[in-house]
Amino acid sequence: MFSSFKRAFRPTEIERSEQAALLKSLEAEQFDFWRSRGFSDQEINKIMEREVTETNVLRGFQTHVGKRQLLESGLTTVEEIKASIH
Repeated sequence: MFSSFKRAFRPTEIERSEQAALLKSLEAEQFDFWRSRGFSDQEINKIMEREVTETNVLRGFQTHVGKRQLLESGLTTVEEIKASIH
């Protein structure tokens, strides 16, 4: 019974391809944002890697504000972000 239930609600091939396309477009948009601010691909990868590491150590009651949000709101600068990843 459980295996048929699981099979019934498994994403279809079309849904999986749509999800993959969405993830790819989001990643491309992230790279475009950071490149427009003067970051290299290596620096962008470091930023993304650090974001994942920082969010993995959060407790349930804590929130995380990413470097992109800080930069967009004017709370940090490109130079400060570059200094933090080197």
